[in-house]
Amino acid sequence: MVLLHCNFNDIQAPFELLKFIQDLGPTIVSIVAIRVTYWATKQTLKSQSDQNILALNAQKDLEVRQIIQRKLDEFYGPLIQQRLKSAKLYEKFSKKYKDKDLSFSTLKYLLNNKVFEGNDKVLLEQIIKLGEESERLIQEKSGLIDDFDLRLEITRATTHFLLIKLAYNRQLSGDIVEFEDLTYPKELVAKLEAKRNKLEEELQILNKREG
Repeated sequence: MVLLHCNFNDIQAPFELLKFIQDLGPTIVSIVAIRVTYWATKQTLKSQSDQNILALNAQKDLEVRQIIQRKLDEFYGPLIQQRLKSAKLYEKFSKKYKDKDLSFSTLKYLLNNKVFEGNDKVLLEQIIKLGEESERLIQEKSGLIDDFDLRLEITRATTHFLLIKLAYNRQLSGDIVEFEDLTYPKELVAKLEAKRNKLEEELQILNKREG
């Protein structure tokens, strides 16, 4: 009987261990499932977050590209063309005067109550007209100028346009010394072109990033 009792105990112990494992099994499975679900959820959220960041960056890049393109198409491009055209006309207009006097100044000439005739008058009127067009463009698109120093140069240029027009219409006269600080900024076109080139480089970088 003692032998049978021992054998029964030997059999019952593994059986109880197996039963314990079976009872514990669902709990283990649940814990594993929870951890797997947590990991999967975490990975999904991270992926969604990464996608949202990429989408936001792409949207931001798109908006920046659109702003740069507006600056190029609506302001810098047209203004540079107007200023180059005016420069060409002024070169023809002033050549014979500068051949006689290298310090020739249209504003000074007009302030001294002198009058241009013939082709010179026609060319000057076209130059004044281009100045008015540039001034109108600058006023309408002033919000696209994001360079403080360039804005000062442009303001100086528009003031000069006004002085030339007033002097041509005999509404202004006097000593050029009074207006020397308002002469036309000769480096304006070069500065506009430098700004345009910088914007084009920025746009190119953004376009490559998109690709």
